[in-house]
Amino acid sequence: MKRRVFIISLAIVLILGIVASSIAEEVYKIGAILPLTGGTAMVGEHAQKGMILATEDINTAGGIYGKKLEIVIGDSKNEPKEGVAIFHRFASINRLPVVVSAMSSVSMAVVPLADQYKIVLATTIVSAPGITEKSPWVFRVFMSTDSEAGAMKIFILKNMGLKKIAVLYINDEFGRTAFEVFKKMYEAEGGKVIWSDSFEKAGIDFRSQIFKLKAAKPKGVYIIGYDKALGIILRQIAEAKIKTRLFSFSGLPTPTVLEHAGKATEGVYFTSTQFNVENPTTKATEEFVKKYKARFGKAPNHYAAYTYDVTSIIAEAIRIGGYSAEGIKSGLSKIKGFTGVIGAITIPLSRDADFPVVVKIIRQGKPIDIEENKTK
Repeated sequence: MKRRVFIISLAIVLILGIVASSIAEEVYKIGAILPLTGGTAMVGEHAQKGMILATEDINTAGGIYGKKLEIVIGDSKNEPKEGVAIFHRFASINRLPVVVSAMSSVSMAVVPLADQYKIVLATTIVSAPGITEKSPWVFRVFMSTDSEAGAMKIFILKNMGLKKIAVLYINDEFGRTAFEVFKKMYEAEGGKVIWSDSFEKAGIDFRSQIFKLKAAKPKGVYIIGYDKALGIILRQIAEAKIKTRLFSFSGLPTPTVLEHAGKATEGVYFTSTQFNVENPTTKATEEFVKKYKARFGKAPNHYAAYTYDVTSIIAEAIRIGGYSAEGIKSGLSKIKGFTGVIGAITIPLSRDADFPVVVKIIRQGKPIDIEENKTK
């Protein structure tokens, strides 16, 4: 009898040991839907590296209460249907409690799924207005169209004194909504958009639009776009010798835009976070830039900065609320003044992250703070 009790007790101890070992080896997984191939692969590349670096930093520092963090990545190709398929997989097969998604069209497509599965959707590199209003499970850590348009409206009207400008915008969901938001804000404050036109993101010759732009003789031109198309249209505006002030969105100082625009970005104003790769203004940014260069052999851009911060914030939310959809949702709502590389981040009731938005200028191919530019 005693022998039998001993064997049963030993078996229980072994089972408990196996369970404990399994728990000790458990990892916390975050899903990520990024454009790793296709026309916006450059964006996805930096976004992926930002998440990788954040994960490595978190795990090197001991993980989340001793458990490692892991990123499960799916390639959306910046196609909504691909993003939807990936989200379904993350939810039903991987059973992940939180997913990060990039790009407006993809993120808008998966919002209903976040609501359906009751999974946290942390969006970034998403400017589409009102995305967090569509579901209580959706958060955003990126400059919204409203915040960028609002900051640029003030700068153009108050700082530059321009009451009449033209607008060129990329012909997709992001570009069209950004144009409408800016136009409404600008004209509500007494400004007037005297001419506007769209351009195709796959286009390479925008001279017909530029010819009409030149004929309008605007004092300023606001160009809403990103990636290769933005670079080409800036270069062709310079080639047309249009003498006017140029303003743009946060996607301006990226390698692809700078490569295709060449010197045409010189003197262009754009909206940005406080993140500055050339002249880090905080210890957090300085450390991030140094680690990124050491890890990947090149400097990060603002896309990498955003995904680094998104990953770090989710890790903090897990620490606060636990590793479950409800816990992460609750934890994110408690993020106040988080020290990010894009600046101090707070998640308000709107779930649209609050952080400083500023206007910068390109000088000699590099983003420069307006205040710093005045001293030169």
